[in-house]
Order: sequence, then C-alpha cells, then structure tokens
Amino acid sequence: MKKMISCIAILTMLVSMVSCGNTESGGTSENVSKVSATTSAAITTTADTSKEEKTTAANAKSDNKKAESNGNSTTVVADDNIGASPVTKTDYMQIAGVWYEENVLDTRALTIDGDGTYKLSYRGGGSEYGNIQIERQVLGADDVTNIWYCFYREDGTLWESFRLTARENMSPALVSGFDNTATVFGLGDGDSSGEPDNSLAAVKRFMGNWSCGRCYISISSNGDGTYNADVKWSSSAAEGSAWTYICTYDAENDALVCSGSGVNVDYVYTEDGQSSHTENYNNGSAMFYTDNNGNLLWHDYYANVADEMVFTGC
Repeated sequence: MKKMISCIAILTMLVSMVSCGNTESGGTSENVSKVSATTSAAITTTADTSKEEKTTAANAKSDNKKAESNGNSTTVVADDNIGASPVTKTDYMQIAGVWYEENVLDTRALTIDGDGTYKLSYRGGGSEYGNIQIERQVLGADDVTNIWYCFYREDGTLWESFRLTARENMSPALVSGFDNTATVFGLGDGDSSGEPDNSLAAVKRFMGNWSCGRCYISISSNGDGTYNADVKWSSSAAEGSAWTYICTYDAENDALVCSGSGVNVDYVYTEDGQSSHTENYNNGSAMFYTDNNGNLLWHDYYANVADEMVFTGC
C-alpha cells in the first residue's frame, strides 16, 4: 500500500513539473527557418537557445525590412540559421542586368553582374561597388520561401536587401519590403559596355499617366530614344483639344523636349459616336519637366495654354 502511494506521489510531481514548464513557455511557438547562402557556400548552423535570441533575430529582420505582409499590418518573422546551400552563377543570373530606381526624383542605376557583384550609380556622379549574398527565408508552417538578395558594400556593411517579384504587368522588380515605403528598382537596358544608360534612368520618372483637372497627359517610350507625350484636354464629354508631341530627353535641362513638330487638334463627338477633328497647327514646341515634389509641368511654347498647371501621377 505504501509503495502504491509513493508511485502516485511521483506521478503527481511529474505532472506538476510538465504543467509548470508549459505555463512558463507561453505555449508552443512556430518554427521558422532561414537558409543563408554566400558565394563561398560556407555552412553555418546556429540554434536558438533562448527567448532573448529570438527577439534579437526578429529585430534584425525588421531592420532589413524582411517582413511578411498580413492584411493591413506587417508581421516580423523570427528565424533560425540552420545551414547554407551552394550558390552558383545561375542564382545571380536571375537578377543580372541594369535596374533603375523608381518613384524618386534622383534615379539611381543598379548594374548587377552574373558573378554576384554590383555597381550602384548616382545621377549626380559617383558609384558604389559591392557583393551580393543570397538568403532563403522560410516563413511559417506552410514553408513559404522568400529569396532575399542582400547587397553588401565593399567595406562589408549592408546597403539593402531585395526580393525579386513580378508586377501586375509581369515586369520584374527588385523590392526591399512589403509596403509603400519600399525601395523599388525596375529592369531596364544597358549599353554595349554594360554601363547604365543614364538618360533612360532619368526619363523613367516621366513615364505614365498624369492629370490636372480635365487635362490628361500620357508619356511613353518609343524604344528608339524618342518619347510620345499625348495630351487630352476635355471641355465637355463630347469635345476638347488634343496635343501630340514626339520628344527627346534634354540632359542639360533634365526635361523631355519637342522642337517644332507638335500637333494640336480640336475634336468633337456626335451623339451617334462619330468624331471629327480640326487641326490647328503642326509646328508646336513643348517641354515637360518635374518640380521638387515629383509633379509634372507642361510648358507649351506655341500658346502657353498650360501656365501654372501642375500634373500629378494617376
């Protein structure tokens, strides 16, 4: 009888110890792993040993903008380094090329070589060089993997980390995060020497659609060093005026310029959907440039119709 009581007591103590352990741990935590790959393909294994180490890893991940987007919030995911896999030239060839920074006034050009090196060129002159390391981050129980390209300067400091993504129009982009504060580089073209085409980088900010009241401007590249600037200004739903300019980039003025070939017409739509156009002139000149806030300005040299108008992206 005493032996049975002793066994019961021991079992009770064990249950109590397991229960206390669960209470202190705060429940089970999700295992998240990241494989860090470098050009030397060195294998490193680090296991989390405390809650404090997990917090440190999470803070570091937040600093590098490696976060998982979840609805309207951004959740930082902690990780464990569990090893590295070999990196080949094929891994870097996926991002090799010339990329141009978007949504900024002073566009930078990023040239990436297939050997994992890069060059960052500034519009005002000067360049930075460095090497790229690849990190594979596995998120959550579903094993969703993010591939991060980490750009390190020559002195070993981290400049930025990007993930490769495709946008709605399927054009590739290097994006540093998951929200509207992320740095974005779009793939462009380089010249035969592999150097960035600085004029292409500069005109990137002009491309797209702009509006001011009932006036709309659409600017696009013709692929031959010239650019279409189509302006449509509606006075009503059935009539208005339109301008068509073939422009080139003027580096000295940092603007798109049309010299003497601009066409202006008035148009009218009838109730049955038919249209008629009346040409006013075909020798117009214009300049398109941006202000310090990134807004587009249109200077019409022929009739000055756009004075004091400010166009915003749409």
